[in-house]
Amino acid sequence: MSGLKNAVIEVTRELNVRRNVYPKLVFAGKLSQDEADRRMQSMHYALWYLTNTGPEQKFTLPNGGE
Repeated sequence: MSGLKNAVIEVTRELNVRRNVYPKLVFAGKLSQDEADRRMQSMHYALWYLTNTGPEQKFTLPNGGE
């Protein structure tokens, strides 16, 4: 299995874990709803990026790295 396919599987798994855990953390007051939403949005973006960026495209990190 390719590294990219493994990454997609892992990000999908993590999203499913967070869908189950975050509501409990928010209810317990250990995580704000805004922070939970921000983290979920970031993971959804990561999944989108992994599934929609071809090898010919280059991603540059905000700090200038790749």
